[in-house]
Amino acid sequence: MQKEKIKTRPLIQRLLPGNEVDKNNNKSVPWPNLPQRLIKHIQKNPILMQNINFGSVTKSWRSPNTRHCNPIQELPWLCVAKDAKHRSINDNDIREQSDHDQFCNMSFPRELYFYSWFYKRWQSRSPRKQFTGCSHGHLVARSATSMTKIYLIEPVENQWQEPPQFHDNIPFKCAAISSHRPHFASGKSWNLMVVTGISSPAFMFYTFRGESRGWIKQDCTITEPNYFSIRPNGKQFNSSDRLMQFTNVIGFEGKFYALSSQGTLAVVEEVGVRSGCFEIAALGKTRAVPSVPSKGFRESLIESNGEILLAFLISRKTLDVVDDLEVFRLCFDELSWIKMGNLGGRTLFLGSDCCVLVCASEVGCRTNCVYFTQRETDEWWEYDMEVGIISRAWRETNCTPKSFEWDEPISQVLAK
Repeated sequence: MQKEKIKTRPLIQRLLPGNEVDKNNNKSVPWPNLPQRLIKHIQKNPILMQNINFGSVTKSWRSPNTRHCNPIQELPWLCVAKDAKHRSINDNDIREQSDHDQFCNMSFPRELYFYSWFYKRWQSRSPRKQFTGCSHGHLVARSATSMTKIYLIEPVENQWQEPPQFHDNIPFKCAAISSHRPHFASGKSWNLMVVTGISSPAFMFYTFRGESRGWIKQDCTITEPNYFSIRPNGKQFNSSDRLMQFTNVIGFEGKFYALSSQGTLAVVEEVGVRSGCFEIAALGKTRAVPSVPSKGFRESLIESNGEILLAFLISRKTLDVVDDLEVFRLCFDELSWIKMGNLGGRTLFLGSDCCVLVCASEVGCRTNCVYFTQRETDEWWEYDMEVGIISRAWRETNCTPKSFEWDEPISQVLAK
């Protein structure tokens, strides 16, 4: 089989004329949605890029009788709702809709002045894109002008790679890399997985081993264990509708851990060595949903220091307001979710497009807290896991002396 040419080059080279640019685009938004002081800390400590995971998926309860469901009830139905990142699934629209593009608001500049100047120029002229994954320090982006183009970006080393063109008629929800991997040109193998939100195909895989295989489609033929037999409109589901559909995924130690739209965990593994085929090897024993009654919630998958966590921003009264929060840890032996009472000296940040778990003592922020944003706002809220209380923390644009973010300024922590 013909060897594949690795399209790896510094991001600065993309400044050359001919790049696709939409000069009339006025809806560019920055990535990541994290506090500015934390972003600056990550820029000075690039190893923290490995801790950043992708954003969240918003789900709401739906049933024929009530819209305020208790998860203890028998198999209530979940719908994946539109969130701030344009991901949606419903009966009539399985294609992604986009009304903006994104630019990376995080740079790791060299000491030379001209590099910083070129980086700013690249940010303003780079192709329109939508970030659809952040996995093991690498960004997965999809072109906003040509949905078949996929980019893998390594922001710390300023390298990027373009896999083969994606299929235009297949939905693209989010993507993840199977495990920590070295530099693009190292020659080591790695897998990229895309979840589609439908059952056929349920997954798309791109496997790189120094030779081109292209994208591999994988259907799901397993019935959703947590399906509700009656639609919210009173009609019954047919057999194809009962197959598992996935909306969230994370890569860990060579495997993929994917959550279905109904909260079922699936472990996806490669079959054999150099086979290029994948299968669902195991299913979780417990449904990944909040333990308290709610109208809906935002779920975020987090991989950190050998653990997989699942955070829920819970909306009890209205979908637009978060008024409760829960964090679970995956028990690998039983594939069950265990509720956590504390974060063990760590702090969790849940932005609208990414999430990161950091050591509080290294960053200089409060320990055992979860910081998050409400939908479509720049105001950060604090959930103290010790007392279980949510309170306003700060507004990103507020620079008054009363606006504080950390117990200890980052500058003092970095000076130690």
